[in-house]
Amino acid sequence: MQGTDGKFYGNTVAGGTGNGVIFKMAPSGAVTVLHTFAGTDGSNASYPLIQASDGNFYGTTYTGGSSNAGVIFKITAGGTYNVIYNLNGTTDGSGPSSGLVQATNGKLYGVTENLTGSFPVCCSL
Repeated sequence: MQGTDGKFYGNTVAGGTGNGVIFKMAPSGAVTVLHTFAGTDGSNASYPLIQASDGNFYGTTYTGGSSNAGVIFKITAGGTYNVIYNLNGTTDGSGPSSGLVQATNGKLYGVTENLTGSFPVCCSL
């Protein structure tokens, strides 16, 4: 996706140390890896990032995290990465099966492939 700064942001399912990366690419084609997933902080980021109203980028990983059920993460354009929610694989499902959307109420929402079906992400922006 193209950020408000004109650069392109994305993620990969594999690469880096095997769990995928988050990158940005300048219009000139120069690529910078912003974050390499370690597994404990997410793995297999299969769906596009979004840039939310706060200017940060948000996404999901299909696996990884504290329960290996996936995570919801935030990353800044400068590469500061934070897991904002670890899916637990039970009450809030596992394996996010889409990217996130931001609703008019400022909250982020997504869908999981397994168990409960949908979940509100933990934060309002």
